[in-house]
Amino acid sequence: MGELRRRYGPQLPHDEASQREHFKEVDEDLRRDQEADRIAKERSTRPRWGIGYLVVLVGVAGFVLSFFLPYTQFFDQVSISYYRLATASRGGTIEYMGGLLLLFGGTATVAWVALAGLRHGQHERRQTPSILLAVTVAWSLSWIGVLLSLSGLFKHEVGYWSMLVSVGVVIVGSVVAWVSGRRTHEPDSGAGLEPPTEVPVS
Repeated sequence: MGELRRRYGPQLPHDEASQREHFKEVDEDLRRDQEADRIAKERSTRPRWGIGYLVVLVGVAGFVLSFFLPYTQFFDQVSISYYRLATASRGGTIEYMGGLLLLFGGTATVAWVALAGLRHGQHERRQTPSILLAVTVAWSLSWIGVLLSLSGLFKHEVGYWSMLVSVGVVIVGSVVAWVSGRRTHEPDSGAGLEPPTEVPVS
């Protein structure tokens, strides 16, 4: 603004047509400056919008990996993974499919929402962080309940603790994505600058 005033202030034309053209040029300069500031602001916040989604995906990957790690120990001798516990076929294909849905149904939903937010980046939909947070709350509460309900039955191994930690990582990532999304979609306080008004020529 100071540069514009130094540039145009002392050289105001006297006739009305030239003065209109002068203010039009000033208006265009202001708009270019505002656009440059907006782009610079978006670039400065670009590394932050994806952190929450990346954390969620890391947590989901760790959670899925935990299925195949030693989960518990029977009779202090035999270690078994949670995948084997959930998919142990007692009645046939239907029970096996039910175990797969338990393991991967909600987990895949959380990963899909996080990938959608990560893919759209700065142009993500305003509702995406809230959807991710809501899905994560439902998913995490269900799994925390499952894990705690079995906490006193057997001796826990690395898979059990890895699942708990991974659930916590997903929760943290979804909260970070939600907070970053709110900041990204806040209206720009500098966007309301008005162009200079024309001064009537007496």
